Parts: sequence; C-alpha cells; structure tokens
Amino acid sequence: LSYHPITNRHRPSSFPDAQCHGPQVACLEEQHKDAIDGGNYGAGATHFKDDGSAFWGEVLPENSIKLRLGDLLTYLHAAHPAEGWDGFLNDGRPKWDNMIVSGHSQGAGHAAYLAKTETLRGAVMISGPQDECIGCADGGKYWIDDGPYTSGQASYAALGHGNEPMFSVMADNWGRMQAAAGGGMNWETAEPADVGSALDTDVADVIRSPLRTLTG
Repeated sequence: LSYHPITNRHRPSSFPDAQCHGPQVACLEEQHKDAIDGGNYGAGATHFKDDGSAFWGEVLPENSIKLRLGDLLTYLHAAHPAEGWDGFLNDGRPKWDNMIVSGHSQGAGHAAYLAKTETLRGAVMISGPQDECIGCADGGKYWIDDGPYTSGQASYAALGHGNEPMFSVMADNWGRMQAAAGGGMNWETAEPADVGSALDTDVADVIRSPLRTLTG
C-alpha cells in the first residue's frame, strides 16, 4: 500500500474536560469546532469558567486544523508537483474522502468529530476520544451520540492501553459511536493481547500489543 503520511500541528491549546464548567454538552462539541474550524467559544466570547476566565485561547481560522492542513498540502504540491499531493486537495482545502485521519488523545476526539462532520476515507483513534460529560446525568448525550456520522461506511479503528486511566471512557465512546450509526460502522477489530512491555519482541508482537482495541 502507498500512503502520503503527514503530521498537522494546530495551535497549541489545552481542551481538558475540567475546563468545561456549566454548559458541558455545548462545551464538549465547541472545543472540537474551535480546533478544527477556528473560533472563540473557549476564549470567553460567549461562555466563561466559574472564575470569569476563558476556557481556552482563541483559535484564529488560519490556525485551525482545516486551514493549516490545506495550506500544508498546497505547499507540498507546489514544492513536489510529481508526488500527487494535489489528490488530497479540493480548491485549496482538504479532500477528506481521500484521507485517513489519525489522532492521539485529544487528537483522537478531533478525528472522531471529523468522521462525524466530514466524509473521511477512514479514522484511527489512539487513546481516545476521551470526551466525557462530567456531572451530566447517567446516559447524558452529547455530540458523539448524534448520528449518522457523515463518514458512513469508512473504516474506523480505535485502540488504547487497558491500564490507561481513561480507558473505560474511551471504550464507552467507541460504543456510543457505533450506536449513533445504528451499528453500521465499519470497525477494524482485533482481539486484545498482552506482550508485556513489547520490548525485545518481533514486529508482529509489537503491533498486537499491549493495546486493547474495539471488539465486536
């Protein structure tokens, strides 16, 4: 298989759930919107923390994930026109249906949100999404529960270490995503395995674990 891997660093910010005081449901979604599209929800334009300070810094549109990725792809195509980077562009913006988006931790949440709002070829979520509606009633719903996901039958993969403090939240979110799609998501599955620290093992063992993945 031939892939064009790139890493897109967006504006460094912190979006911990602990910052989402009060309007939890809206805040959980807006943190992704600000990062992906740019915005000032977290900067206090409309909502503040209990002490009056902002949730997080404003993300200007030019620092958003979408525009930074589009600009990077445009540059790569101009600098290396024979490498096919234009196949990932549509009028200077990301051509999502030709991309597999991967993210770790907070980035896994962004990958899931992009799968919900854009037509991706696939999404890989590592140690996430970790979104959690803290203080909400049991079963309280937020953006991750709203289907259908625009990416539809794209390939999805999610994994995390079984000892991660947030693993139960991640696993719950994977199940919520599946339920939101009416069970119609195309999840790549594997049985959990444990090979200790995965040191001094062959490549196959390292790939297998010590990770836990969505199963069933």
